[in-house]
Order: sequence, then structure tokens, then C-alpha cells
Amino acid sequence: MTHLIDHRCCDSRPPTPSSLAVVVASLALGWACLVPASALRAQIVYANPIPNEFKSTTSAITAGQLALINSFVDAEIANLKKGNPENERAARKALEDGAISVGGNPSSVFLAAYATALDPKLSQLESSNQPLPVRLNAAIALARVASHMDNGLLRNAAVAFTLDKSEPVALWGVKSARYLEPHLLETGQSKPLDNAIISAVAWFSNDAAIVEEAYEDFTSDLILGGTVVAARGPPAVDPLVKLMNTRAALYHAAQTAPAVGDGPDLPAEPQADNRAFSFISRPELWRVAKPSQQQMMCRAGIQLIDEIIPLIDATPARVPNVDPPELLRREDLLAVVNLAGTAFKVIGSLTNEGAGGPITTAATLLTSAKVDNQTPGATIKQGLSAVEAALTAANLMAPPVPLPTVQVKPPTTAPTPPTTAPTRAGTTAPVSRPVPTPTASGAPIGVPR
Repeated sequence: MTHLIDHRCCDSRPPTPSSLAVVVASLALGWACLVPASALRAQIVYANPIPNEFKSTTSAITAGQLALINSFVDAEIANLKKGNPENERAARKALEDGAISVGGNPSSVFLAAYATALDPKLSQLESSNQPLPVRLNAAIALARVASHMDNGLLRNAAVAFTLDKSEPVALWGVKSARYLEPHLLETGQSKPLDNAIISAVAWFSNDAAIVEEAYEDFTSDLILGGTVVAARGPPAVDPLVKLMNTRAALYHAAQTAPAVGDGPDLPAEPQADNRAFSFISRPELWRVAKPSQQQMMCRAGIQLIDEIIPLIDATPARVPNVDPPELLRREDLLAVVNLAGTAFKVIGSLTNEGAGGPITTAATLLTSAKVDNQTPGATIKQGLSAVEAALTAANLMAPPVPLPTVQVKPPTTAPTPPTTAPTRAGTTAPVSRPVPTPTASGAPIGVPR
């Protein structure tokens, strides 16, 4: 599994204004011949930082203050497009610093104004066919700024970058959503970003980091933590269920897809699906979810495991000290089945049946106490059927729903662009991604058309 390296500690500002002044003075003295033309072109005048005292204001933003914010944002956005890696890194760091206050937290008033100014400028960078390094740096800046925000006002930029045709850019868009989704769910404005995230999971079906981040977007403690559970938990159920159904569709497609190596072409990181089962069995969520949502979660969980089971027998077991840990093996699929069993046991204990009821008894058939590397898929299927029957008897199963149609990025032999830092080397143009559209009923389908 690929892990991204955070290069924030490596960011450094280019020459300070005082050092630039030395260059200007040198030119005035007739020393221009001593400074190569390429060096002069690399010199960029950076915006003055936003004053710290301004960031703490709780009063309405004045026209002058708004002009200062826009001037700062415009200058750093321009620097992102200069084509110099050092300047681009410094510009994205400056944009992050704009959302940070020394000695305290910026006020919500300032953060709202800053996000409102930055959102359209970042969105434009994504939509104006900028080179990959520019879009990647802008997406990184978006994620880092979003981590300091306490609002969802960067949502348009997050949607744009999440729908980007290049995998590393889309990944950073999905990462930014972790901090935006909780606020958007609470205010009922999350659907466009929900759709974009789920679309990215389907299109980049072999990217482990994207699916991990997508589940984080819908299941983090920012959603179920503290006093916000009732406001954010129930709205998160719908996109999470759509994500689970999309993953089920990817497993279904793997059942008939050509094999890769010695096993089926599994979607990335099966154990990321454990996040879904951990979330739907959280007692704090169960207490505030509507009965219809409880039924939807149980149905999605059963359906997901139902599509995993046919792949278990076809997937080789891991060979110790031979198979690399990132190679997907039977154990990865079984871990999801086992956790699903544990989750359904918890769900059973939360119903009127209690811990000793039919649901918890049936769910034990899926846990590691009953299912291991030697258990055939047919036996696991019998256990799942028993859980489904117990949930149905308890009125906890929504009607079956068709799996969504998924479009996956076609395989390519071109080199995969890096996901941690931009490159100046020429790359093959990536396949264009279709934009997700709603169904006739208006409900998002979660995958691109």
C-alpha cells in the first residue's frame, strides 16, 4: 500500500523581500550583467502575510480587509503557476499559513472570509487545464488549508480536484474532504462532494489510499465525536451506504474480470471496508439513526460481504516470508468477513433481542472463531444467509437494491504519476474522467457515467 509522504516540513520560503531588494539595488547600480536572466525570472514577489491581529477579528470583515485577503490569495495563486518547484512549494505553504494564527486560533469570521476568497481561485486552477504539477500543488494546498478550517466553504474546490483526471490530484481532493464533509453533512450541502468522492473510488479502483481516505471522509470522529453525533451521524449514512454499494459492485466485477497474477483482480485495500462495519455498529450512531437508515446499513453490509465471498476461494492464501504485505491475499478478504460478523453481533446487542438473541448468535458464524483460512466460501455463505435471516426477522433489512454501474479507469502501461510531489518530466496524458450525474430520481449514483 502506498503511503503519502508529507513534505510540509521541507517547505521553505524563497528569498525574503530584503534579499530581493538587494537584487533590485544591484540592477540600479549597473550590475545586471552579473545576474543571469534565468535567475531574474525566478525571482517572485510574494504577498505580504495577512496580519495576525486581523485573523482574530470577530467583527464583520471590512471592504479593506477583504481586499487584503484577495490580494494575498491572488499573489500566491499566481505563484503556484510560475513553473518553479521551490516557488510552488512556498506558495502552497503560504496559503496554509494564511489559515493559521500565531498564539491562538483564527476566528470563524476570518476563516469564512478566507475560504470564500480562496475557493473559487483554487477551483479555477483545476478547471483551466493547468499542468499536473500546478494542479497537484493546488490540491495539496487545498487539503492543508481545509485541515485548519471549521467550515465547508472550500467545497467547490474539493469537488473539482476530487474529480480530476489524474490520480494524485484526485487523492488530495479526497483527503481535503475529511475536514469539509462533517460541516457539509450537518448543513445538508454534502451531496456534490459525496458523489465526487464515490466517483473517485470507482474510477481509481486500484488506489488503496483513495479508498482509505474516502471511508475516512464518511466515518471519522469529526462526524461521530462529541455533541455533533445527531447532526452529522444520520446524514453520513446515505453516502456511506452508497460507498459500500460501490465497493460491492467492484467486487462483483472482479468475479468475472481477467485474473491478475495468481488471483482475481481485487479492488484496492479490502480491509478499508472494515471502516464501514465499525461505523455502522457504533452505538452512538445506532441511537440517533432512523429505523430506515438502520435497515439501509444492514442491507449494505450484507450485500458487501455477499460479493466478497465468491472471491475467497479464488484468492490464494498469503505465503509467510514470501508474499509482500501489499499483495492482496485471502486473509484480506477474510478480515472483512470477520469484522462484519463482529459488527453484526454488536448490532444485535443494540436491539431489543440483546446480546444473546438470534442476530448475535448468527453473526458469530462470520467471526474469526468460525471463519479462517481453511473455511470454504460455501460455508461462509451459509453463515451470511443466517445473519441475513436474523436481521430480516428483526425488521432490520431494507429491500435488496441493484448494484450501481461502475466505470473504472482503463488499464494503462504508461507510468503512474507520483502521489507525493510534482514532477517536471513529460507524462502521458491521463484518460479523461466522466463526471458523475444523478439518476432520473435525482439520487446520486456514486460513480461516473
